[in-house]
Amino acid sequence: MSKRNQKVIYIVTVIAVLAIIVWVVWIQQKGQSQQRAFFEKDFNSIVVRSNSFFGRTIEFHLDNSFTLYFSPPVENRIMVGDSVVKESGSYQYDVYRKNRNNKFEYFSSYLGDDVQ
Repeated sequence: MSKRNQKVIYIVTVIAVLAIIVWVVWIQQKGQSQQRAFFEKDFNSIVVRSNSFFGRTIEFHLDNSFTLYFSPPVENRIMVGDSVVKESGSYQYDVYRKNRNNKFEYFSSYLGDDVQ
């Protein structure tokens, strides 16, 4: 292998490693920013959809663009159509579910510090 080829491989490797480092730092900062925004805001939102994130967590997407994460098994803890109410300055949120009369009633509270 020529010195030129070795130099090209070295440069490509350095660029790839730097790109991975930048990506990891960016993901960390984005997560911290979203966590801070969740903590600071108060809202009343509806769960609009859910999906499994590679079987590791279940994502519940709210209509205000926040996502709540639950570790499996989720079972009946939160469902699409539930209302999520949160006050500012806290990670705790309450879940309300429709009853037989189609009115929301308190279902449960969660302390969620793992939010995006």
